[in-house]
Amino acid sequence: MDLEAEIRTIIYDDYGTGNQNIDSQEIYDKLVAKGIDVPENAMADVIKSLKDRGLIRAQGRLNSDEAKKHGAYSIMWVDRHIAV
Repeated sequence: MDLEAEIRTIIYDDYGTGNQNIDSQEIYDKLVAKGIDVPENAMADVIKSLKDRGLIRAQGRLNSDEAKKHGAYSIMWVDRHIAV
């Protein structure tokens, strides 16, 4: 499974759809716990792509160190089509 599919699965299975309060750090921690290597800036790219496609609503936070690691996003809403 690619990184986007892993992230989408975690969001859907662990949090569900609709209004949410998900920190990208939580998703990152779950990926690492599953033994998944997350390259620098990869999560930011995936979350931005999900946001651009309307699958989530998210707000970025200004922290360059965290952004490189896990995107530094707060996800506030998840569309039902996030399911893989």
